[in-house]
Amino acid sequence: MTIDQLRHVAMNAGGRVERAGDYMLISVEKRSRFGGTDYSHQRYQRNADGTWTAG
Repeated sequence: MTIDQLRHVAMNAGGRVERAGDYMLISVEKRSRFGGTDYSHQRYQRNADGTWTAG
């Protein structure tokens, strides 16, 4: 995935993207049906060719 594709994924899920060097974290927080909060985090690492993969 490219960095633009990752931002698109985060925006569609209602989350945010945090980038630090060769790593990126997509964080999504949503209210659950039962009053709690659901958290989802996905970490991505930049490859040598400039693409990003989950890991």
